[in-house]
Amino acid sequence: MANKPGFGFEDCRLRIADWGLRIGLALALASSAPPAFAAAERKSERPPAVPGLSANELATVRELFEQLSAAFRANDAGACLRLVAAASPERQQIKAGLEREFKQARYLDFKVAEVRPDDKLSDRVHSVDVLLRYELVELGRTPGGAGGDARASTLRNSNTYSFVVRRLDDGSFAVLDSQFFDTLGLRHGPSVVPRAVIVALALCVFLAFWVWMGLEAFRARPRSHLWRAAVAFVPLLGASAYFLWVYLPTRLKGR
Repeated sequence: MANKPGFGFEDCRLRIADWGLRIGLALALASSAPPAFAAAERKSERPPAVPGLSANELATVRELFEQLSAAFRANDAGACLRLVAAASPERQQIKAGLEREFKQARYLDFKVAEVRPDDKLSDRVHSVDVLLRYELVELGRTPGGAGGDARASTLRNSNTYSFVVRRLDDGSFAVLDSQFFDTLGLRHGPSVVPRAVIVALALCVFLAFWVWMGLEAFRARPRSHLWRAAVAFVPLLGASAYFLWVYLPTRLKGR
């Protein structure tokens, strides 16, 4: 009987240690569970894979853009247009942009760095993202620019463009449309500013001349409703005719 109290104390201590171990293990598992649950939840929120191009189709699409690259390096608008599908609703717009582009710029380099499938729009139509890197020289600019820097007229660009391509009956692909063609032939830069200023000045001169001749026609005596109508409703021709046939001869006669 004397050993019972000692036995009870040791048993209680072992039980406490056992429960402490269990609680510690439970806390460790609880602290590591949320990241696992969060990772599983994030994984479940990912959109399903988009059906894309097969390996052979992707290689054929890559060949299409290599041909486009060669056409740009040759500065050949016709060769570029032959890679655009005849059924493309944007074909005429693309043709006009290509023709303007090769009149304004000469491509020194044009590389297709990467072609990635993006979406399957139909059985034959796919969209792909293409990373293009190209270098061009704007024609009509003085080499070296005002500062004499030979690189001033050379433009380099690297960007990813979305292309819509269509699989043809023979298994090859052709371009239907792309944002890449939207800016072709539209040169932006300092050369646009002087032209805009000249156009604005010419418009101001024309308006001033029209108002001047209109006032002279309405002040002239005797009144002429014909000349007033001509100046008012046919601005350029009417004002010019009134100046040559009425105002100028009158001034030369000293009236």
